[in-house]
Amino acid sequence: MTETKALLQKYEIVPNKALGQNFLVNAAVADRIVKEATIEGKNVLEIGPGLGALTKRLAHTAKSVVAVEIDEKMANVIRNELPAVTLIHEDFLDTDIDGLFDGERFSVAANLPYYVTTPISLKLLCCADRIDSMTLMLQKEAGQRFFEKEGSKKYGPLTVLAKRSCAIKKIADLSPSDYYPMPDVDSVVVHLECKKEVKDNQKMMHLLNCAFSMRRKTLVNNLMAMNLTREEAENILEKASLPKTVRAEAVDIDGFERLLSVLY
Repeated sequence: MTETKALLQKYEIVPNKALGQNFLVNAAVADRIVKEATIEGKNVLEIGPGLGALTKRLAHTAKSVVAVEIDEKMANVIRNELPAVTLIHEDFLDTDIDGLFDGERFSVAANLPYYVTTPISLKLLCCADRIDSMTLMLQKEAGQRFFEKEGSKKYGPLTVLAKRSCAIKKIADLSPSDYYPMPDVDSVVVHLECKKEVKDNQKMMHLLNCAFSMRRKTLVNNLMAMNLTREEAENILEKASLPKTVRAEAVDIDGFERLLSVLY
């Protein structure tokens, strides 16, 4: 924590709560994240490096590190303190993933801001065919979504896309005291090992966005938003061996795979 406070003072930074700026100060947790990420000799993408507590550890182990930071003051810290790291100063949701690492495969390590956890995770999962693994720190409630089962109210596109693309495990639970300033919620570290054979995640994402667009409606009604007639939507469900009255939250991963196969 001493180093964190020193950097905040040196660069005259006041943590921005709106941007989720809670900095990891538990060195043991940072070391474990790097170990579990298994990024020796690999390209690594870090999202939201903040003051660089995790970044400097990644840089000592990885082949190369690209850090994407939206906040100018935080970007300035990385520029000055970790010049060997390639910094991209922009919102990660605007970052061209295809242009990173000259097309080579890479891994991800990130302390995700709570307010954009789902959009960032979905963007990464849509590119899972280029990613070896993702080691993510996130709000505990958000982390649980990776493990939900069909039928749950929190089961949705993130759950389906993550389970389709990755083998997922929890690494550690984190308390507010592991951060400065302390957040109001607990956090968790999850590791996602991407499946090499995964493909068509962009198409699956389009299907899932339609399927879950109105959760209280049946899947038939939501599929009609894809310019299908009711008869066409019902025929697709029949070919995918799904009931005509089913809702998206009741469809398991295999069911969505069948739907994708029928549609495309």
